[in-house]
This record gives sequence, C-alpha cells and structure tokens, in this order.
Amino acid sequence: MNMQTTIYCISDSTHTAIKSLSTGSIISISTEIFNRTPIEEICSEIDKSVPFLANEETHIGINIFVVTNLLCNLECSYCFERIKDNILLNEEIADKIFETIVYKASYYKVKEIDVTFTGGEPLLNFKAIKELVEMFERTKFTMTYAIITNGVYLNNDTFLEFFDSHNFDVQITMDGSKKHHDLYRKQRNGEGTYDLLLDNINHLNYYTNIKRAIRINVTKENYLEIKYVLDDICKMENYKDIFVYCDFVDVSIDDKTYISRKERTKILCDIIDEFFKREINSYDIYSDSGMCMMKNDYDFTVDAHGNVFKCYSLVSEIDKCIGNIFDKYVNIKGDGSYCNKKECEYHEQCYGGCPYSKYIETGCLERECNYSLIDIVNKHLFLNQVSDKFRNAKIEDIKIYRIK
Repeated sequence: MNMQTTIYCISDSTHTAIKSLSTGSIISISTEIFNRTPIEEICSEIDKSVPFLANEETHIGINIFVVTNLLCNLECSYCFERIKDNILLNEEIADKIFETIVYKASYYKVKEIDVTFTGGEPLLNFKAIKELVEMFERTKFTMTYAIITNGVYLNNDTFLEFFDSHNFDVQITMDGSKKHHDLYRKQRNGEGTYDLLLDNINHLNYYTNIKRAIRINVTKENYLEIKYVLDDICKMENYKDIFVYCDFVDVSIDDKTYISRKERTKILCDIIDEFFKREINSYDIYSDSGMCMMKNDYDFTVDAHGNVFKCYSLVSEIDKCIGNIFDKYVNIKGDGSYCNKKECEYHEQCYGGCPYSKYIETGCLERECNYSLIDIVNKHLFLNQVSDKFRNAKIEDIKIYRIK
C-alpha cells in the first residue's frame, strides 16, 4: 500500500519534467502524454521501473546518537553544549549502551541499527568508539556508523583506517569562509582550523570506504561568503563525492544574529544557486527536520554518563534528560511535536519542524510549521535541477499534486 506522495510538474510545449518529493527521482515525458493521462496513472507507471512513490512506512531500523564525551579541543563561540565536564564514556557505560540498544532493536524487531558518534569532540574518546563498534559487529544486525567531528584529528591514520574498515560516514562541520571559520572555530592556542580541515577532508579521499560530508553552519555574519568555502571545496580531489549541506545556527529571537524564516528562505535559495554553479553534491529534496528522534518512539541519544535524551542537541540540558540506561525503564516515546496533517504537501519533509530550534527561539519544545520555506526552497531546487530544459521557468510554473 502506498502513502501519499507529493509530485512536482513543469511543462513546455514538448516536454514535462516530473519530480517525486518522496524519492527525489525526476523523469521527463512528452507534454502530449502528460496532458492526456491522469497524473496518478503516470506516476504508477514510472514507479514500476524507477522508485518514485512512497511505500507504506515500515520500521526497519533505529538511529542512536552516542555522545562519547563533552570535552572539546576547540573553543567555538556559539557552542550549544554549555556544560563541558571531563567525563569520558567508559567500558561499563559502553557495555550498558550496547546492551540497551540491542534490547531495543530486538524489541522493535528491526534489522538495522544506525549509530552516530558525537561529542564534544568524539575523537577525544576513540577508545569508546572502537569498543562499541567491535561489540556491534558481533551481532546479527545490519550496522551503519557515522561520526560528527570538527575534523581536527582526521590526519590520524589509525582513526581513518578503522573508519574505512567499518564504512563510516564522516561529517565535518565548517563555519563558512576562512575569515569566519577561523573567527568562530579556534584551537586552544588561538589558531584557526580552516586550512587544517581542508587538508584533512582532502586526505579522507584516499580511504575509499569512508563517505565524506560537510555541514556548513550559516549565520547572519557569514552567509554572504559561503561561496568562498564552496570554491575551496571544489579544489579537493573528487569533490563531487563529498555531500555538502548548509544549516542555520539556532539562536533566540532577541539575539542580534537571529535570521527570520523569510530571510532563511532567500539565503537557502541563493546557496542552492551557488551549489549548482559548482556542481556540488547536495540536496535532492530539502527537508526541515523530518522524522527526528523527538517525534518518534524508538530513537534516542545517550551521553557518557548513560543519560538518555530525545535530542542530541539537548545533552547539556540536564533537565531535559528522560532517564538513564541503568534505570529499570526509560520511556523513549516522542514528545508530541509530530504533526498529523498528512494531507499537507510537505508532511514528509517536515513532520512538525524542529522542536529544538523552536526551543532555542522561544523556550518551548514544540512543533513549528515552516510550509512557506519548504515550499519555496524545494521549488527553487527543482528549477535548478531542470534548468537545462526549462531555463526561463518560474516557481509559479510548477504544478503540485498530492497522490497515493
């Protein structure tokens, strides 16, 4: 049984491009066929040969974030982890985390477990990462691993050989151009890290089983110079294999650096244009939070103390802890921020927005509708994707359908 799928269509006199917002697939057919055939029938036929329509949700895996420590080797001015204790995830906690995750996966009868290691700087506790991965590798589950790092230690081949042997996704966070990155992300000695990160990301290219990703933090101060870091990424070997995306640093509404949703929409569209100019590997579909762990009943974050949270950005907010892995029972159900408006064209790209972003802005963990932002950014993305055949098309030319 199929779920609802949002479809974009744009036509000229001869061709019609059709995009699925469920799979990101884009198909071109003749406009004559498009005009005389119901869109449901067209999409059904396409789906027989190319994944196009969303299938009924089946829960096949769980996603767990493991915070190996809150220690960090940098002094980022905007870090959301306000409390940085010196506790490292130890063997006892690692054993219990492993036991808890395997129990939850067996309880939900899932086949896949995705584990993301983060911090602080997680590579300050590589020992815990190695121990947990080696334990998971002895299970029956299909495992995938990722790490979110500031990238400073990615010149250590011992780390990289381990990541390569276990097919890690490695995400490095950057703060825009060299000027802004080195202003925000300083080492303890005051030196910037921009040039070091470029070298380290490029070095990852020699490990063929590591998937590289770069998150670029966007702020009111740096967004006009994002193009300069993109230029430097393009100088890397096999840069088209690096997945690059941008996200905004969350600040309160009364902060002088706050960026409104209307401003964010324009900034994202401009950045997407810069991605396409350089053939950067990035979004097929733009989503705002999606089905994050705050909204579901099975994913969670656990820190070096064994404390459990429903969002990894809340790990320094001890009052948001929902329990500890040594407790007899921890309720990991979603917090109610899930949006049930399944008729919405962008339900699957949102599910209620980012509760953490809303929390930083207003102090409340609650859903937020960003329909206009998601609508404009996805349509702008689509126009870039089909610009070779529809160069003069406008957002208003895109037809949108919601089908099963």
